[in-house]
Amino acid sequence: MRTVYLILPLMLSSAPAFAAGSADSVNYLNSTVNFLLLIALIYFAAYKPITRALQNRAEKIKQNLDIYQKDLKVAQERYDQVAAQLESLSGQIDEMNQKADAEIEAMREEFKQRAQEDAERIRQNAQQSIQDEFAMAKRAYVQEVVELAMQTAEKKLRKGINEDDHRRLSEEFVTAVNRGHHA
Repeated sequence: MRTVYLILPLMLSSAPAFAAGSADSVNYLNSTVNFLLLIALIYFAAYKPITRALQNRAEKIKQNLDIYQKDLKVAQERYDQVAAQLESLSGQIDEMNQKADAEIEAMREEFKQRAQEDAERIRQNAQQSIQDEFAMAKRAYVQEVVELAMQTAEKKLRKGINEDDHRRLSEEFVTAVNRGHHA
C-alpha cells in the first residue's frame, strides 16, 4: 500500500505538464523524467517483494517437483512390482493349465484302461458262463442219452435175455473188469 502512495503523486504531477501545452522538448523531458522516476520507484519499492515472491514460487515449484519425482519413483517401483507379480501369475497360470491338462490326460488314460479291463473281464466272464452253460447242457444231454440208452437196453434185455444169456453176460462182465483191473 505504501508503494501506491509513492507512485500516485508522480503520476498526477505529469498530467499538469501535458495539460499546459508546453513545448515538445519540455514535455519529452518531463515524460522521460516521470517515466524514469516511475521505473526507479517500482524497482526500489517492488523489486524485493517481486523477487522474493518469484523465489518463493520457484522454491515451491522445486519442492513440488521433488515430491512429484519421489511419488513418480514410488509409483514406478510399485508398477514394476505389480508387473513382476503379473508375469509371475501368468507363468503360474500357464503351469497350472499344463498340470491340469496332464492330469486330465492321465485320468482319460486311466478311465480308458479301466474300461478296457472291465470289457475284457466282462468278455471273459461271458465266455466262462457260455462254457459253463455248454458243459452243463452237455452233461444233461449225456445223462439223458445214457438214461434213454439204459431204458432202451433194459427193455431189449427184458425181452430178449434168458438165463443162459444172463450167465454168459455176467461172466463177460467179470472178465472185462478183471482185465481192466489188472492192466
